[in-house]
Amino acid sequence: MRLPEDDVPRHCALACIGESRVKLRATVGDGPDQAVAYARRLARSLTALCDHYEALTGVEMCLACDRPIRDREDSVSYGQVSPSGGAACAGRIHTRCAHTVRRG
Repeated sequence: MRLPEDDVPRHCALACIGESRVKLRATVGDGPDQAVAYARRLARSLTALCDHYEALTGVEMCLACDRPIRDREDSVSYGQVSPSGGAACAGRIHTRCAHTVRRG
């Protein structure tokens, strides 16, 4: 699907892509703290890219199995706060995934 040139969500997604490319080309500093900071920046960029994808396509992904949630599939709301208390992962998961234990 091609969006019009003046479409605001299109411009936001393209800006996010450009910012992600800059972060991917950045070098990791010395030490574990720098590596963690780099990984977190990449993770935030990936989350933003996924959000743009879902918003532009209308596709919603299951947070448990990483597969699309189809129109007729049962799903439930899902929200989880990270152990650090700073990040939250909210969205939807398939009902069948709600009772599945993920390992490793």
